[in-house]
Amino acid sequence: MNATPPTETGIRPVVAVLNSADDVIEMLRVALEDSGFAVVSAKLSEIQSGVMDLVAFVSAHRPAAIVYDLPRPYEANWNFLRLLRETAWRRGPSGERSPHQSRWHSRPRGGR
Repeated sequence: MNATPPTETGIRPVVAVLNSADDVIEMLRVALEDSGFAVVSAKLSEIQSGVMDLVAFVSAHRPAAIVYDLPRPYEANWNFLRLLRETAWRRGPSGERSPHQSRWHSRPRGGR
């Protein structure tokens, strides 16, 4: 079923999938695209090794949501979300805060 989420502009919302496993990335890509989303993805190993600049990746694609595999140790791997929260990619062209700002959390749910 291809039920494209409604947007005012008709542009499909972008979801960024960040995971360590190719098969999980592909499964999520298929499910999300079948639901009408545009999907961009990256391997966690590329981010962690510095091969991919995460801030540049997210700034270029401006995803409406990020699906992230949060591996152990949780604290060390949660830092990249803190970095994104503090970067300007979430601001609009005139510097205003994104309407999605309130959806971001500084700690993993469950208090870990």
